[in-house]
Amino acid sequence: MSYNQDNLQTKNHQTIRKGELTLKKMLLLFTSMLVCITLTNAQLAAPNKIMYSNLPDPLVTEAGLIVDDISTWENTRRGEILKIFTDEVYGQSPQPGDYTTIFSIVSTTSIANGTAVRKMVQISVTGPNRTHAFEVPVYLPIKAEKVPVFILINHRTPIYDTTSTIGFCPLDSIILPRGYGVAVINDVDVADDNWREDKYREGVIGAFDLDGPNDWKTIAAWSFAASRMLDYLETDPDVDASKIAVIGHSRGGKASLWIGAQDERIALTCVNNSGCTGDALARRAQGETIKDINKNFPHWFADKYNDYIEQDQNLPFDQHQLASLIAPRLLATASASEDNWADPVGQFHSLVFAQPVFALYGKTTTTWQTVDAPDRSGPSVILRNGNIQHHMRAGGHDLKEEDWNNYLDFADLKFSLVGKTK
Repeated sequence: MSYNQDNLQTKNHQTIRKGELTLKKMLLLFTSMLVCITLTNAQLAAPNKIMYSNLPDPLVTEAGLIVDDISTWENTRRGEILKIFTDEVYGQSPQPGDYTTIFSIVSTTSIANGTAVRKMVQISVTGPNRTHAFEVPVYLPIKAEKVPVFILINHRTPIYDTTSTIGFCPLDSIILPRGYGVAVINDVDVADDNWREDKYREGVIGAFDLDGPNDWKTIAAWSFAASRMLDYLETDPDVDASKIAVIGHSRGGKASLWIGAQDERIALTCVNNSGCTGDALARRAQGETIKDINKNFPHWFADKYNDYIEQDQNLPFDQHQLASLIAPRLLATASASEDNWADPVGQFHSLVFAQPVFALYGKTTTTWQTVDAPDRSGPSVILRNGNIQHHMRAGGHDLKEEDWNNYLDFADLKFSLVGKTK
């Protein structure tokens, strides 16, 4: 499928609040504007010479006030951005008080020659309509100390086996030997990835009366399940609940970014090849577009998101703002050199425009420019900037052993596990 790439338009740079600014605010504004100026002058390598002159600034409130301190970010701007994405894109999910949750361990099995264990955990969520129960396999290495755990949002073949060597979830070859646990949220058990005959509503979504234009669908439902899994992990005596990561690939990556932005208990958010309405900037309209995703997957996002079809370049929000909500926690994203549909350049550019929020917390070590995007014709590369990591793997759309090792290396570094015996 091809798309006309010559009709994208730019708008004048949004007007910055008039009036006197303190020196601190002026310096912050200059830094933010410098990135945009560099983008415009560089004319970017994209064939349609996309510019970001109307890109919303995560550090300017809806009232036009510049955010130059953590308090204003946390008490005002962060909530504004979260509300925008809730109302316009991902939809409203059940809130505490809307449901009750019960956990039970169905079975415990020794695996990996006695070096690890699999716990089958049943999570029962009761909403106003009924109870929906789903099981989550939790794989943990047997260690004297509590272990960090990755929550994998899995949209492929369900994983229940006691061991797995596949690249998508390399339990016995990489994850467990490196000292990490993994809890697998199989999407079909939570909300079926199927819009025909409203199959997706037969899971947890149907337990609630949330079917309006601004309400949740499957991406938010999978994210909700990951958060309930974290509720359980906080009670497991074998788990270090301060070192919980969430990871997803493609549509699962969209869900991992959404829950990482919402649930501040998550220490590390890993977003793999998530593309449109994941970590890629929508206004680039490279690869998959808002129209494509709503047409092909009408059960993923709130119905309200359809209002932005063919408005990619004029969105009043964009995915860099969602990525900024991870700050000051850890964010790791990944692209693949041949994954045109996910727009690898747009994925990195999203981080460029999210980084000022990480910098506000002192969690950056350099200043990325858009020209720093990895060379797609070159070998795999890893870029780190304080609490942000981005890697580009040579090849196509997938979650592979190389990706896992890159995420685990970042976790080792930031969880202070480097050099420890595992």
